[in-house]
Amino acid sequence: MSTTPPPQYPGAPAPQYQAGPAAAAAPAPRRRGLKRIIFGSLGLVANAVGLLLVPFLTAIIGAVIAMNGATAVSAGAPGAEVTAKSLDLVYVYAPATEAENAQCTASGAGATFEPSVADGGFSKTVNGAEYVEIGSVTPARAGQVQVLCEGVSDIAIATVGVGGFLGTSLLSFSIPIVLGLVSLGLLIWGIIARVRSGKAAQRF
Repeated sequence: MSTTPPPQYPGAPAPQYQAGPAAAAAPAPRRRGLKRIIFGSLGLVANAVGLLLVPFLTAIIGAVIAMNGATAVSAGAPGAEVTAKSLDLVYVYAPATEAENAQCTASGAGATFEPSVADGGFSKTVNGAEYVEIGSVTPARAGQVQVLCEGVSDIAIATVGVGGFLGTSLLSFSIPIVLGLVSLGLLIWGIIARVRSGKAAQRF
């Protein structure tokens, strides 16, 4: 079927035809990766802080728990002999009423005696009586350690193995490192996505 154009009259303006609405332009590609960059950056900062604080706090908490959990055994005399490992800490307690008068020495296995601070250390109940920490012995190697104190009628010994909370401290180092690697990967992933989406937007 043919379409007949409208008649043209002399001096009449030519009819104007308007084109239909143009197709809607496709939206520009969104730039991606910003959230990953933000979370990755925050993760790295948080893990840097955690890497410094967490192992330190873990070591302190582990040491306190180990000391509180260690059982002090009365020697029945102002001296005692202990079989210690190279990573053991030997804590020495004396009756609370006599502790301020205690003067102790240690020998064997390269051990040295370190007195507690003036206000005393941890206290424990030994045979129904209160005993106060008066110092600690650190052996340089495994072997027999002799502790002898003057000015007290009895001492009690508690041995704490350092290996346990050292292992916990090492584990606490590994956790922030692993999380830091995850955060770094998230950051790199976000940067790559951001760059690619930016190039796509420019081409559009």
